[in-house]
Amino acid sequence: MLRNRRRFALAAAFAFGAFALAACDSAEDRLAKHLESGQELVAEGSMEKATVEFRNALALDANSVPAHLGMAAVYEQQKNYPAMIAHLTKVTEVDAVNVTALVKTGQLMMLGGQLDQAMENATMAVDAAPKNAEALTLKAGISLRLGNAEAAVELAQRAIAIEPDNPTAHAVLIGERIQADDNAGALEIANDITERVPQDLGVALVKLQVIEKQGDEEATGAYLKQLVDRFPDQMALRNALARWYFQRNDLAGAEAQMRAIAEANPDDPAPALRVAQFLLTTKGPEAGRAELQRLLDEAADKTPYQIAIAQFDFDTGETGEGRALLQTVIADALVAEKGAVANEVRLILARQDLKEDDREAARALAQSVLDTDAANADALAIRAALAYDSGDYNAALLDLRAALSSTPDNPQLLLLSARTHMKSGNTDLAGERYASAMQASDYAPELTIEYLNFLKLNQRGASVITVLNEATRRHPQDERLLKELAAAQIAGGDWVGADQTAAQLAAVDLDASRRIQAATLSGRERYDESLNVLGELAKEPEQRDSALAAMVQVYIRAGKTDEALEFLDGVLTENPENIQGLVLRAALRANAGDPTAAEADLRAAKAVDETATAPQLGLARLLFAQGRTEDALASAKEGAEIASNPAALRLLLGGYYETQGRYAEAIEQYRALYVAQPGSLVAANNLASLLVEHQADDPAAVADAAKIAEVLRGVEVPAFQDTFGWVQHIVGDDELALRYLTPAADALGDNPYVRFHIGATMVSLGDPVAARPHLEAAVAAGGENFSRHDEAKAMLDALPAVQ
Repeated sequence: MLRNRRRFALAAAFAFGAFALAACDSAEDRLAKHLESGQELVAEGSMEKATVEFRNALALDANSVPAHLGMAAVYEQQKNYPAMIAHLTKVTEVDAVNVTALVKTGQLMMLGGQLDQAMENATMAVDAAPKNAEALTLKAGISLRLGNAEAAVELAQRAIAIEPDNPTAHAVLIGERIQADDNAGALEIANDITERVPQDLGVALVKLQVIEKQGDEEATGAYLKQLVDRFPDQMALRNALARWYFQRNDLAGAEAQMRAIAEANPDDPAPALRVAQFLLTTKGPEAGRAELQRLLDEAADKTPYQIAIAQFDFDTGETGEGRALLQTVIADALVAEKGAVANEVRLILARQDLKEDDREAARALAQSVLDTDAANADALAIRAALAYDSGDYNAALLDLRAALSSTPDNPQLLLLSARTHMKSGNTDLAGERYASAMQASDYAPELTIEYLNFLKLNQRGASVITVLNEATRRHPQDERLLKELAAAQIAGGDWVGADQTAAQLAAVDLDASRRIQAATLSGRERYDESLNVLGELAKEPEQRDSALAAMVQVYIRAGKTDEALEFLDGVLTENPENIQGLVLRAALRANAGDPTAAEADLRAAKAVDETATAPQLGLARLLFAQGRTEDALASAKEGAEIASNPAALRLLLGGYYETQGRYAEAIEQYRALYVAQPGSLVAANNLASLLVEHQADDPAAVADAAKIAEVLRGVEVPAFQDTFGWVQHIVGDDELALRYLTPAADALGDNPYVRFHIGATMVSLGDPVAARPHLEAAVAAGGENFSRHDEAKAMLDALPAVQ
């Protein structure tokens, strides 16, 4: 019996081992089957099913290289590149020299501009597999991007020797020929490879680029037609052909291509609406309206076309009809229980109300959206904008936070958030929001320039160059950004950088480029070369005035004032009515101690054009400098009434009246300036300051000052902080006042008015200990010209004695 039990135990043990082996074989088989199935599904284009198979494979073996590569292939097809990189990274963790993973990751790095990292991957791949055409081609492309054309050609030729029809390797050879300005050679290579792989869209587009670079418009059009026939489903090619037709004024050809795009996308209203817009632009409102009506009559889903017709009505002034149509759309959507559609149309109406400045109607529509969709970002944005405009910054920020929680990368929401934080006095957070808005918009020029203005206004100029370098890298032909960059480089003495920017700017504004070149030459003290450049520029009528002023500045920098006068004498001999020349010569003559001659030049300039600002301003300043006050006032007043841009004249008058204690007249000048330029911080500051300093007993004047001073909120300029803070004290918000007056007093500690303002505010807050040193400083520093001396002294004397 014992022997039998022993035999049973051995048999059981054997059976268990065989079962374990069978189970192991089964797991391997299942893994292989999942991988094979997944790869077949990828080949068929069934990406969702392929994902299931590869995930099943990874559940069996988390380190399966083929499964991770399969998932990477799926994500590549879906253009989900972060997920693709995650799986490729996992492959290289398991197999550090996996050529497929190295090449795919390198390709993504190259597309993202990470050329050094991409080159590391490519080199590793080529070292691991010297005859892998993909690896060689990747390294060739990166080499060309890095400027090593010789290596690029050698690597591409090695790849072609392995795969003669490799289109990407040929594209590298074509790119090298383009860099060498050998368009004929590039076209020869492009013709060869497109004949051998005619269905490769990538190489076809490279050939198109070569033909376009040759500047042969007929050849470009002919090849585009071929490509549209060869790749009829590529809408981008039809768009390009439509543009080609349009540029040649072949409107029928352009329309045909646009209609073909619309017909190929029957479920997308956008292409059809672009046809209607095209007809509106090229054939007039009747044709555009008729096309919209045809689309509406034929459409199953009429809403997009009803919205388009309403927008057409708004644009053509038929706002009543547009509104009625949209109200109908809303009513129909509600009956059909399509709340999202109703809300979309309500928002369109709200934006139209904002255009027409009907804020209450816009607010009601936004609220009706929020009543059914409390997180609707567009409705929250409208309500936030309305709160911002009304000065309710806390409410605006609450709505903006809610909207950004669902759309955190919305540039316009981030921009409004930045402006609102500025108004709330939180400049640090405003700066963060401005930066985020700029980045989210891909450094859109308008938004970037607003951020730059914020940086400069708030003394954060150190970041300006960094921002501009990145912005011009992304928008290399934007004239405004390039000019801003050049100005910053010149201000910082970066002559080499400014020269590079000037070369870049030459493609879009040659005259501006030459002005920058002249400035860099002058900065290097190469004055004669600078004058030569400006002299050529001055020959162009539209550049004459700015070039003349720059030339005089160069002469002065070079210590050649007499030569500057001789130069201007020559200019005025040739054209005695050159206003800019007369004004410049007047300035030189005044500086040389000849005010009579200077006055004669300025009066001659006024006689040429009495609306010209420069002679009016120059004459008033000259007369004030001579002590001829009545003549100066008469001249400045006359100029302020008739000059094309009287701002500087009004500032001159306002400043004079202030020094004379004639505050009502100063207020009159600053108010006129503020009305003309409500965004001017200087005008707002001066007007609000005088109103609360000298009309604080007039409730209307105080209310006016509070409204005007709002533009100063959040601006980190000490004088503006003082004005805004003092206005807040006068209207009774001492805590907010102190937040602004404290940094103002830190920066302007010698100014008795600033010290009085913060001292008085601290007294009002019940902090006599903190108030005392400020009031003492105000009394000590004030002197006879400090109009608040007696008030400050009385306030100081009323403080409790120091214990």
